[in-house]
Amino acid sequence: MADKAARRPATVVDNFVPLCDALQAVKNQLTKKWQRTWDEQNQNKLHDIQPMVKPLKNCALNRKQSVVLNRLRIGHTRLTHKFLLLSEPPPTCTRCQCILSVKHILVHCPISTFIDGIVLVATFV
Repeated sequence: MADKAARRPATVVDNFVPLCDALQAVKNQLTKKWQRTWDEQNQNKLHDIQPMVKPLKNCALNRKQSVVLNRLRIGHTRLTHKFLLLSEPPPTCTRCQCILSVKHILVHCPISTFIDGIVLVATFV
């Protein structure tokens, strides 16, 4: 009996996990679940803007710059959304007759350049 007791501590596995490691594991699992839920959204235009559920990088921007950047990211500007408040039809691009959007101005308009888009959108943000 004493021999068994003497051998037992050598065979017991120490399953101690530090609290910080356990919390990090829980955080990682929750983030993975959140990411799966985010990826399963069928019609989520914000997924195109930020496909990962991690926080955005914190740039040294003042409040006004941060607001302008975020409004451009989500595509909400006075130029592209004023029609909703005024119950008017959506504005169209004068150059190619497409419905006007921030993405169209900055990316898709065949005639616009990047600089033109920045100036145009910044004027109406």
